[in-house]
Amino acid sequence: MNNLMKRWWPLCLLIGGGVLLWLLGYGPQDRTVIILVALLIAGAGGYLVLVERQKRK
Repeated sequence: MNNLMKRWWPLCLLIGGGVLLWLLGYGPQDRTVIILVALLIAGAGGYLVLVERQKRK
């Protein structure tokens, strides 16, 4: 994975989650769902980072 991808993929995950919520019909007034999805995406991203670091060792 190159350096540019390392910096941008977490943002891409969050944007993808936002687009998914928008497609499902959620809007800015649905803060609880948005926060929950952002936390799930952050957790998944953290897990992916840990897995990638484990592979390198």
